[in-house]
Amino acid sequence: MGNKKLSSLVLLSLSSALVLAACGGEGSTADSSESAGASGSDQVLNLIESAEIPTMDSVQAADTVAFTALSNVNEGLYRQGLDGTVELGIAAEDPTVSEDGLVYTFTIRDEANWSNGEPVKAEDFVYSWRKLVDPASAASYSYMMDGVIANATEIMAGEVAPEELGVKAIDEKTLEITLTSPVPYFKDLLTLAMFFPQNQAFVEEQGDQYALSSDALLYNGPFVLANWDAASLSWTYEPNAEYWDKDAVKLDAINVEVIKETSTALNLYDTDAIDRNREKTHHYKTPTSVKL
Repeated sequence: MGNKKLSSLVLLSLSSALVLAACGGEGSTADSSESAGASGSDQVLNLIESAEIPTMDSVQAADTVAFTALSNVNEGLYRQGLDGTVELGIAAEDPTVSEDGLVYTFTIRDEANWSNGEPVKAEDFVYSWRKLVDPASAASYSYMMDGVIANATEIMAGEVAPEELGVKAIDEKTLEITLTSPVPYFKDLLTLAMFFPQNQAFVEEQGDQYALSSDALLYNGPFVLANWDAASLSWTYEPNAEYWDKDAVKLDAINVEVIKETSTALNLYDTDAIDRNREKTHHYKTPTSVKL
């Protein structure tokens, strides 16, 4: 792996920390008696971010704030588990891999849906990935497919059309991916936001407004965004009723406020106004209203 890809993979993988804290599972340390149903209280986490989210388009996202948000509201074929290992996301099972290690065939979960109830399809990945490498998109993170997905390098150079990218929808729920050469870290890449799917019909319906407000988005991850647009200094994550693993989500809401001054952030943390300080990324307080 090139140094640039390695640095990006490590940095972007950290953006999943919030969703892991908000979901249950074997790594959850809180007793089940503290859950919302048992306590009768809402399970709410109050957090801060260092800047506004400029876009929620997984193709155009280029900063850690956007990647963190995207990792909470969308999901790829794989996701990060509570212990940092890679586990199945909306892929129903591990793929079949050709003997030469170049062709991966995935089956998408039958229960994987977008937040509007439409199924997540193999074609959603084809559409999104072609957009990423299309020179017309000028996507900052297109290089994550360079030298990885077959023909990505040539497409980015303008030598062949995006339709030649090595990704194909065999049927509605079967996705075939062809690599340039065997990639031992391929599963890790598939957890990242630029490898997420997009619903083409919805994106085209929204036009220039796509991904610039919470209403101009579809979600296939554990949460949906509420009360957000590209200028917002605050927003809320709410559970996604259509998420395939919704029973693992233990929070009723995550409230996020943009605080740009470090001193202000520290004061809010010290006075229990927020539950995590961005200067202590993995340090969460656990108020009685929160089950982590």
